[in-house]
Amino acid sequence: MILCTFKKISNSTNAIVKLIFFNIFIAILMNILARKLGGENIPDVWFGIDETDLKTLFKESWNETQRHVYLKVALLDCFFYAPTYFFILGSWLYSLAQKSHVSEKISLLIFFAFIGDCAENTVLLYLLCATDPRWEGVINIGSIGNQVKWVSLAIILVGIVPFL
Repeated sequence: MILCTFKKISNSTNAIVKLIFFNIFIAILMNILARKLGGENIPDVWFGIDETDLKTLFKESWNETQRHVYLKVALLDCFFYAPTYFFILGSWLYSLAQKSHVSEKISLLIFFAFIGDCAENTVLLYLLCATDPRWEGVINIGSIGNQVKWVSLAIILVGIVPFL
């Protein structure tokens, strides 16, 4: 089903253009919001999430208003940005695979980045919103998800795309 969706999107210039512009719009909106966080890098762009750094950021560095701003950024990422880049990159990989006579299933590799991003976002939202979160085990899940996201994207963009 996902491959069929990638195929339909990759065959529709109109769909690709709309997805790209929507993703750019969401990225700009997230960037505008993130600038209100006092120059701190949001945890989404870290490689791996350190418990001490995240606790310091959420509990000490950011005030209530900044935590609320980050909540908006995280929700935009979770529900709009991540699914959109999943379909854009998946469709692009599908198209490249077709042109290179490689199995289109290679486009499913983007699923690993997406699942890692979803795990990371879920953990960050939980830690941000829970009144008394359990940091120890949860932070590891978020950190692994974050690393899976970045490593998957690196493998796709550096290790696979140049050969298609």
